[in-house]
Amino acid sequence: MAWVNVLLERRFFRDAISKVIDQQQIKRITLSELDNIASPTESPTSIDLIKECIELDRENLFRQECIEQKPDTNFQTLVLQRTDGKSWKEIAAKSEINVSTLTSFYSPCLAKFADKLKAYCTEDG
Repeated sequence: MAWVNVLLERRFFRDAISKVIDQQQIKRITLSELDNIASPTESPTSIDLIKECIELDRENLFRQECIEQKPDTNFQTLVLQRTDGKSWKEIAAKSEINVSTLTSFYSPCLAKFADKLKAYCTEDG
C-alpha cells in the first residue's frame, strides 16, 4: 500500500493538479489585492421582504386593520413585532390584550393579506 500511495502522490496528483491549473488558469493575488475584492452581497430573505412590504404599506391597508377599540394595535404593528422576534406574551403584555385575542385577530388578517403581500414582494423583487 505504501508503494501505491507514493505512486498516487507523485504521479497522479501532480498530473491532475497541473491539468486543472492549466485548464482554469488560476490567477494568484496578493493579500492587499484581496482587501480590495468586494464581498458578495446577500440577497434579502423572505422575512426581510415581507417586513419591508408591511413597513411601506403603500395602500395603508395594514395600519387600518386594527383590533376594535385599540387602533394602535394593528396588523402592521403585530407583524413588525413578530418579525423582530417578540413573543405573543410580550406583545400581549405591552398592548394589554390577551394572547388569544391577538392571535385570533392576526391569523385571519394573515390569510386576508397573503395575496397582497405576495404581490408586493414579487413586484419589488
